[in-house]
Amino acid sequence: MQQPASSSGTIAGSVSHAPNAAFKKFEAFMLQSFVESMFAGDNQAVFGEGIAGEYWKSMMAEAVANKMADAGGIGVARMLEQQSAKKAKSEAAAQAEEAASGISINQQHFQNQDSNVILHQIQRQLIHKQLKSTESVDNSRQS
Repeated sequence: MQQPASSSGTIAGSVSHAPNAAFKKFEAFMLQSFVESMFAGDNQAVFGEGIAGEYWKSMMAEAVANKMADAGGIGVARMLEQQSAKKAKSEAAAQAEEAASGISINQQHFQNQDSNVILHQIQRQLIHKQLKSTESVDNSRQS
């Protein structure tokens, strides 16, 4: 069942070009399982009996599902395509943001290293002063 195209050239608000072949194939696979379930019941007169009948039923379901997917399907392929495009767009934006802020992250890293070095130097000086003061107290006690 196809929907009429809107004035912008899209079908029901989706992209006008055909969905990715992999998404279309996935939709056909899903539709095949739906169609096969519709063939359940006593249909041996149509497909035959035994393994051969099951094989023909499977082939018929596959053919019907492929035709349905080619005609636009139920929208699964278009939905997957839209989701994939959104994900790719957000990943590209995240990479661009990361690249833009990469310089500032490196600068922050170096600033953190500098501040750590300064902090360690101050700690060493304080420890050195404490050691000197305890040495002077020990020396005064011994005298």
